[in-house]
Amino acid sequence: MTVMKMAVRLLARREHGCEELRKKLLAKQLNVDEVDQCLKELRDKDWLSDDRFARAFVEAQAALGKGPERIQAMLISRGISSSSVLLSLEASEVDWQKLAIKVLKKKFTSPPVSLKEIAKCINFLNYRGFSSDHVRIAVESFQPLGE
Repeated sequence: MTVMKMAVRLLARREHGCEELRKKLLAKQLNVDEVDQCLKELRDKDWLSDDRFARAFVEAQAALGKGPERIQAMLISRGISSSSVLLSLEASEVDWQKLAIKVLKKKFTSPPVSLKEIAKCINFLNYRGFSSDHVRIAVESFQPLGE
């Protein structure tokens, strides 16, 4: 199977970032020059786009309840430029504050009353990748479901 066919098969399943696709192809012991040429052709045809991948990734990860800071770190670790990451986060229609509250209510069935419970809520939202402002407002405004 040619490098191009392998790359197109991977892209048919889902969007990929350029560096991510390159790593997958090179893991199959393919020629580096052929892989790089293939990636250039795919970018020229607009079949491969870091910006498009980043936008899709932001939406998918937000749907899983992850916050913007974690998503940013995940994209950068996948070889997406900081500018593409920031543009994708800004272009998303996700209300990060509402998402933080929703994720918190899903995890914890009742509002925190002790300092230990508040710390658990804060740590959970920090781990999920929400900013300190999102965390603070979410914990302060936490009301039981149905209220």
